[in-house]
This record gives sequence, structure tokens and C-alpha cells, in this order.
Amino acid sequence: MKNFKILFRIVTLLVLISAWSCSEDVEPIDPYVLNPNITACPAPTSFTSSDFVETKVILNWISDGDLWEVEYGPAGFAHGQGTTVTTSERQLAIDGFDPTAEYDFYIRTNCGTVTSDWVGPISVDDAVVVDPNPNPQTGSFTAQFDNTTFTANQTLVYINGNSIIINAFRTQGDNFAFMLDGVTAGTYAAKDNLVSYTPPAAEFSFVGANPDDSNEDTGSVIITSIDTVNHTISGTFSFKGYWSDTDVTPLPTKQITNGVFTNLPYVTENPNGDTFFAKVNGVEFDENDLLGILTDVTIVTGNPPQSSTIEIISVGAADVNDNAITVSMRSNVVAGTYAIIGDNFATDKVQINYTDGASGDEAYATSGSVTISSITADQVKGTFNTTISVNGIPYLITEGAFDVGY
Repeated sequence: MKNFKILFRIVTLLVLISAWSCSEDVEPIDPYVLNPNITACPAPTSFTSSDFVETKVILNWISDGDLWEVEYGPAGFAHGQGTTVTTSERQLAIDGFDPTAEYDFYIRTNCGTVTSDWVGPISVDDAVVVDPNPNPQTGSFTAQFDNTTFTANQTLVYINGNSIIINAFRTQGDNFAFMLDGVTAGTYAAKDNLVSYTPPAAEFSFVGANPDDSNEDTGSVIITSIDTVNHTISGTFSFKGYWSDTDVTPLPTKQITNGVFTNLPYVTENPNGDTFFAKVNGVEFDENDLLGILTDVTIVTGNPPQSSTIEIISVGAADVNDNAITVSMRSNVVAGTYAIIGDNFATDKVQINYTDGASGDEAYATSGSVTISSITADQVKGTFNTTISVNGIPYLITEGAFDVGY
């Protein structure tokens, strides 16, 4: 998958990508869907809201729990003195707001005898939109494996400038995740796209690509229709998944069959509210694809060579012409400014990569800096600047800024 590969170019110069191994904190899916930390009562993640849809706000989140408490009130209200709503669904629509005002929202998981920490606030201001789908259809997502049927009770679908991202969850805690390199109906080979199934509470996934034979036809996802009037998507899928922890031998596989999804609602605005900005040679970089991800990579250093594994957070943005900027950092960075002195993670804690979409050529920064203003277990915010030369052509990257979930 082209855009998925763009994201990882930052760590390929002197790095062996461990593409099949992911952090225990996240699942190998769209930058805006996470695997919550496994705790006694896990806090929700990816807590987002719509703008006002007339007088209504729609809240979404990801969580392993079964019951959630949402507290809201006017912007800046005293937390604990707002209006509280309890729900067993992972989406909540609240009506009756004044669309000219601003509101704050908090959420936590209720596990019965204990609760998680509160997450928030997130805010909704006076940006009012007309409901693009006033009569939404209820979609379905099913698949078969191990003589059982998977029926999702929650789906999240995001169609951006270059990709279709589909996530399906059920109460048992397992999920499917597809990231497809395109935005039209058609067939997407599993081996060339990110297609996976993750069992409940698992650190690894069954991924639709053979790590020992990248040419194996492992199946596909077929998008049969995209209804741009009702904002729904339908299709079918089947694939052979290979366990992403390649240290396990023999490598387990799982055959997914009879996958069908029908009339799944989708959005075209980033559901996490992620933001990215930069100027390239003085011109604003107009990204239409933005992704954050956490992955394990193996770096090779020393003489004789020695390898070690580190976690890398990468924020990748691409425009309609496939020009791309990727800002990456070691996951253990803290708030501060980090200078770039080399062109790889053997020397630096941060890196910046630029890809020229016309030629497909790319280069890595050897100067410049990245400033991390804040970083949490699933969100990173910062600024950056550098000059990168690709085939002798300099690209001056200034005013770089990002606030992205991973």
C-alpha cells in the first residue's frame, strides 16, 4: 500500500523494519483507532466529537468496557458539576445544545466496582453543520473463521483523500482493521494493503500478508459500492492472516471467509481531529492524507554490527500528488527540542523525511529540529523545520506543526 509505505520510509535507511511486530499499547490499524492499555478498568481512547449537527453533538470513543459515563457542560465548567449521561454504546448522540455556545465533554469507563480515569475535556464550539445523513442506515459487518461467525457491534469508517479505513469491533474485544490504498469501488489485494484481524486483548494480529513471501495471493477486500449521498460503504472480503509476531514458530495462520459489510456509515473528516501544517519552499503543504502510528523497528549500529529494537512514533502526511512529509521520533522522547544531526535513528531521536511524488524519490534530513510540546500514550504534538535535498533539489520545510493520535 503506497501511503502505508510512505509512512515507514523514515526508518528504512539504516533500519530493518519489524513490520510484523507492534507495540503492546496499540493495534496495527488506522492512526485514529487504538488498543487500550489492559488495566483493571481501561480508560477510553480516541475520544472525539462532531461539530454541532444543528443542535446535536455526536461523541465517539474506543474502549474495552461495557459501560461509560459522559459528563458535559459549558466550556470551562467545574468538572464534577456538569450533566452526566451513562451509556452502554460506544457512540452517544446528545441533543438540545445551543449551537452558538461552546461545550466541554469528559468520559470515563465504569467497570462496576471501579472506574477509569476521566478522559478530556474535548470541546465543541459554534461551528454548525447540517446533518449530511438525516436518515442514517444501520450497517452490518460479519465474517467467519474457526467455525464461528464474527458480528460487529461497532464500526468506524473514514474515507480521506487517499485511503479507505474500516474498523469493526465486537463486545468480545476482537476486531478487524482494513486500510486500503484508494477511495473508489474495486478490489484491494490483502498483500498490498493493511488487512488484519486482532483477537481479544492480543498484542499481535493476523495480517493478510505472508512475511516470507510478499507475492502470495492471500485474499482481498472488495469495495462493491460507496454511496456518497447517504455516506455508506459496502463490500466483501476474505483473506489468510499470518500472525504478526514472527518470533513464533511455526507461524500461526487464520483463514477468514465470507466477510461481508453492508451500508456502513462513513465520515470524510478526520474523526480524531488530527492536524498537520507545513510550508514547503514557502508554499503551504496541502495534505489530504494524515496518519500516526507506533511500530517496533530494529536499528543496526557499531562495528561489528549489533542490532537493537526501539519504538518509533511516525506522523505521515501526503498530498494529492503523493508528495509526503514524515516526522518520526523515538517513543521515549519527552517535551523538548531535538536537533537532527544524522540521517537515521542510530544517531538521532527524531527524523524528518520528504518524498517527491512525481519521481517517488525521497531523502532524510541531516539538519533541522523537532520540538515536542506534549506527548501521551496515544497523542503527540509538536513543531518542526528542516531543509531536505532530493536529487539535488532543496525542499525548505518551515512552520511545521502536528497534533496527531497514534
